[in-house]
Amino acid sequence: MTEFTTVMLLLSIPSGIAIPLSSFYSYGSAAGDTLLPPNDDLASSDIVLPTPFLFFGANYSTVFVNNNGDLSFNVPWTVTGSTAFPISTYPVVAIYQADVDTRANDIRALTGTSVSLQWLFIATWDHVGYYNHETDKTNTFQAVLATDNVRSYAIFQYADGLIQWPSSGAQVGFNAGNNVNYVNIPGSQTPYILNIAGNSNVGIETEHFENERSMIHATCSA
Repeated sequence: MTEFTTVMLLLSIPSGIAIPLSSFYSYGSAAGDTLLPPNDDLASSDIVLPTPFLFFGANYSTVFVNNNGDLSFNVPWTVTGSTAFPISTYPVVAIYQADVDTRANDIRALTGTSVSLQWLFIATWDHVGYYNHETDKTNTFQAVLATDNVRSYAIFQYADGLIQWPSSGAQVGFNAGNNVNYVNIPGSQTPYILNIAGNSNVGIETEHFENERSMIHATCSA
């Protein structure tokens, strides 16, 4: 059975355990997801959120699912590989930002679906390979955004045993897009980030969770 690690992000990352697939959010065509075509550095079209999402003090009404393992607000971000935060221009939730390449087979990133809570937005990267057309190692992870119209939440979920690349490190965290406000998850841009599926900052089922009125802190998995 495939198991998943959920990371709901705070500042520290103690150890945790994997979550079984039966506890994971549904994804794929049966869940109403839309497949991105095989690609290297593309993004989805803009997805309109049911109500604005509060992120670092700003409200955003549209989100893009970017092939390289992140969500961006208002504009797509098709940068190659991972970029250390902070950066300007792009408000970004980086679930596991690295050089994803889905051209070698039919395994693709999935755009998300929204359901009403106030709402929940789910995006999944399912067994994605890396540049250039490589699939000997794959990553599976999922991002969940939610809001009660007052606070914003994010969940990162990582499939147990299926965070396999890159050995050089990926970017995980949050970036306001103003080159000032950001959160880097410990281990980002280092080989240690490969262990993110075995770590947590909540200590419950490897869940990291944060709820602030001015920021969303996310979770990835697939």
